[in-house]
Amino acid sequence: MLKKTHKQTANRKLSTTRQASVKSAARTRPHQARLESLHRLNLIHQAILTAASSQEIAHIVIQHIPELLPYPFAAIILAGERGRAPGVLAANLPENFGLNLALRPFHTNNGARRALPQEIEIVPKIRDANLPAATIERFQAAGIHAQLVLPLRVARKRFGSLYLYAQAPTTPEPVELETAQQVANILALALQQMRLHEIVDTTRARLLALTHRQIELEENQRRQLARELHDMVGQNLTALNINLHFIERQLAPDTLDTVRNRLSDSSQLVEDIVERIRNLMADLRPSILDDLGLPPALRWYAGQFLKRTEIPVYVKTDELETRLPQAIETALFRIAQEALTNVAKHARAQHVEIVLRANPEQVILTIKDDGVGFDFPAMRRDASQRGVGLVDMRERAEAIGGRLWVECKIGQGTLVQVQVPR
Repeated sequence: MLKKTHKQTANRKLSTTRQASVKSAARTRPHQARLESLHRLNLIHQAILTAASSQEIAHIVIQHIPELLPYPFAAIILAGERGRAPGVLAANLPENFGLNLALRPFHTNNGARRALPQEIEIVPKIRDANLPAATIERFQAAGIHAQLVLPLRVARKRFGSLYLYAQAPTTPEPVELETAQQVANILALALQQMRLHEIVDTTRARLLALTHRQIELEENQRRQLARELHDMVGQNLTALNINLHFIERQLAPDTLDTVRNRLSDSSQLVEDIVERIRNLMADLRPSILDDLGLPPALRWYAGQFLKRTEIPVYVKTDELETRLPQAIETALFRIAQEALTNVAKHARAQHVEIVLRANPEQVILTIKDDGVGFDFPAMRRDASQRGVGLVDMRERAEAIGGRLWVECKIGQGTLVQVQVPR
């Protein structure tokens, strides 16, 4: 009797131990499942960071869903903008399912449109879904028997839904439902961020296009004005000067003595105006830039700059086998022109160096002076200190796909460099 009691006690202890082990395992399984889900969610997040478009983000998420949830098929459907019907961003569906069937739940029997669901929808059996009978039959024929729908929201604004499909009736466990919600949150935030990036990129591209067009119009106006100055004003002034010399030759000697000084002053005044108009025409649109290209134009302008300011400019250029595109030549010439104008106004420099380097990939223009410099970091921080010239140079560089750098320290001169892809 004593042995039997001892054996019963041992069995009760063993049973208690097994129950504790089962309970411990039951507690451990959800914990391990959460850890595994967090690991996979982290992998999704890391993969999304490298995505370049909304479609790529959607495909990454859809590819990972079968590893996380008992829903092997998925579709990401975005709300239509401006009254348009919802559309599929990305999907992983059975062959006989198709995108048309994925969108069918958004149309009623009378052809009206349904809105995307506002809350989580769990459909353990597709036959119980609030859908037209024909649509349910099509779902079942395609092997879809359960559905889970999660809204995509950012800041309480819904812009789409994540549809998950199962091949057998199923109800998600709490851990699975929590994981599905986390996937939807990650997806919604990533899509919203990508959309903002796309808006910024599109806006930037439009601004660059407008800047490029504005520069083209400005150069065309400069060219037209220079041509009109040459054809109308310049030729008329030349004719006027010829007439003055003709009148001087026709006057009688006694009369000539009276008006000689006036005629001479008038002739000199006309020649001065003609010279100023020529300089103005050269500043508006130097013909040497159109006729010979950028290197000769830079050397010519360096000579003009020396005459006006008495500051020597040394120009070093690579020999170009072919002419650069007109837009690049014009932009680089104007940037050099603006940089030299800043030197004349502010730098108090003794020398300026212009270097033009070119290779099959890019063109590099550098303008460096030995002037007093300025506090460029402070200028970048304070918008009120930024000169129009620097903004204009940067816009011209960006309009042709280039980048502009400025290196400057007080007392150590200024370097302006532009890099433009060929």
